[in-house]
Amino acid sequence: MGASLLTLRRGSPAEAQRRGGGEGRDLEITRLTASEAGRYSVILDNGLGRVTNAVAEVTLDLPLAASPTVTEVNGGRFRLMLTGNPGQRVAVDRFDTLETFADRQEDWLGAQGLIYEDDSPSVQPWRFYRYGQVPLNL
Repeated sequence: MGASLLTLRRGSPAEAQRRGGGEGRDLEITRLTASEAGRYSVILDNGLGRVTNAVAEVTLDLPLAASPTVTEVNGGRFRLMLTGNPGQRVAVDRFDTLETFADRQEDWLGAQGLIYEDDSPSVQPWRFYRYGQVPLNL
């Protein structure tokens, strides 16, 4: 009597290929897309009983990206659009000189990203901005 192995994604059978011609414990998902991210579990059935493993969360890690745009509205406005993984913690630092740190805005990325705006970039002769992911201390 052989054992059967069923992989579930979000509670439904998942299309995936097993390494080694269907044998072994490793599941390989190639060319992961956003639609394949989710909660996975495996059911092993040997005819005498069934065992289900703990659920594993598979996520797609997108790099943090920025699209800066500058518009002139009543003296100037700097606008920075950040995109990446929703739920990523990001920060934008503002400097009035290369050595003088002015302030920091931290926030979580939403599904539409995060918009940082500075309504007074022209107050200083030069203004510098830096963005990056904020590491989580768990």
